[in-house]
Amino acid sequence: VHPHGTWGVIGAAIAVGRLKSLAHPAMRELINVAATMGMATSRYTLLDGATVRNIYTGHSGFMGLMAVRLVEAGFTGEVDGLKSIYGSVLADGFDPEAVVAGLGRDWLIADGYFKLHSAGRGTHSAIDALEAALAKSPGGRIDTEKVERIEVRTYKVSASPAAMLSNKAVTNSFGAKFSIPFALATILHHGHSDVACFDDTAVANPKVQALAARVEVEEEPAYTAAYPREQICNVKLVLNDGMTFEGRCTVMKGEPGNPHKPEDLERKFFELGTPIWGEEVARRLFQGCMRLEDIPDFRAFAADLSL
Repeated sequence: VHPHGTWGVIGAAIAVGRLKSLAHPAMRELINVAATMGMATSRYTLLDGATVRNIYTGHSGFMGLMAVRLVEAGFTGEVDGLKSIYGSVLADGFDPEAVVAGLGRDWLIADGYFKLHSAGRGTHSAIDALEAALAKSPGGRIDTEKVERIEVRTYKVSASPAAMLSNKAVTNSFGAKFSIPFALATILHHGHSDVACFDDTAVANPKVQALAARVEVEEEPAYTAAYPREQICNVKLVLNDGMTFEGRCTVMKGEPGNPHKPEDLERKFFELGTPIWGEEVARRLFQGCMRLEDIPDFRAFAADLSL
């Protein structure tokens, strides 16, 4: 199960319920209704590069809104929808005490993960380990023609084969972002991990594809046992002349325990936003977001920056 289309329904429903100041009985009903409105999502979409995966988050938000409307119209849910759905249907266990632990005190948004690499999060520890290996090479670069093979030992996030992100037969841009072999190959070839490294042109590059075919990804059970507290990955570059360069990632960059520098996040914002909005709007949006706590009414902020 891919989580993007599951628990998001609950979050959206509760947020809207709060904005509407629903009374306790209605909020309880809303949670039970929303619990059963998640999607049947699959992680295999990542390996196939199936872009239906990109609707999971938006669709779960939409269903959260729909859940509120259904409750307002009189629809009801089962008595304990959370226990039923998350205890045996979408997951194999539900702990109600864990759900409310730290409620109103600990804000999970502060523990979010920030991406700088233009690929799926599951590839990032391997990319960080690759960068650590490259840092040991002269000039921080390696001639890809001299790479005999790349050995990767990493963790699995679930029992699903899709959890290894080890697909070498990448055929499209979306699938490229969820392939450790392709990610390492394209970064070695291009020298960076920006958006262009994972576009259709990069996927069609025979040199990148040939290098990806020389990447072997294997699970290290001890690393899997340490996940999610740590996201351990070892990368070993073996050259044709017998030289090797090794790198290791324990906690990937962007995690709360290994945060990016603010200036790196700012650079990423403009790298992604400027081509879409233009420099002026991107700058205004960035400056506005940096003072959200001073904005009394978000509607005015949104209207001022309508695109």
